[in-house]
Amino acid sequence: MLTSVDSILPKISPLDIKSLLSPLIYIGAAGFEDRALSFLETAVLNKVKIDKAIIIKYEPFEKKNKIEQFTDLLNKLSINSSEVTFDRYDPQLFSQSISRYLEGLGNYHILVDISGMSKFLIIILLNSLRNHRNELTIVYTEAKIYHPTKDEFELEKKLAKQGSIPDFFDDRCI
Repeated sequence: MLTSVDSILPKISPLDIKSLLSPLIYIGAAGFEDRALSFLETAVLNKVKIDKAIIIKYEPFEKKNKIEQFTDLLNKLSINSSEVTFDRYDPQLFSQSISRYLEGLGNYHILVDISGMSKFLIIILLNSLRNHRNELTIVYTEAKIYHPTKDEFELEKKLAKQGSIPDFFDDRCI
């Protein structure tokens, strides 16, 4: 008998930020989009008690990443935080580092904010968490606008027909 994936996964629902269990550890990445800060901004407004935080910093470093704003929000929440580096060219090092940090974690509720994370980082992080029996909440903030927009796409498509092919196209799109 086949089982649908939806039947074994938890239901997706809006987060009731006041219902988060304590003690709470926050894991997030300071990405380049505004939504990477959304959960922490909401936590500051609602005076959520977060006991510890793991800040994931991307290597190679991208100037657009909102590291300073991310750190400022953590400081407003008075969170004891640690930094872990994620280098997409050496994901094994990240996996080992995060696993070592989580080993002695104890009975924390883990909140993973994937809003500022790459797909690759999400998979590696969730794989590192797979053997932990802690309560886990995954938070995701949607972007207000996803790029390329339809207008941007059409413009790039027009330019591609004139000989300049943008990165997000391949020959099948033209």
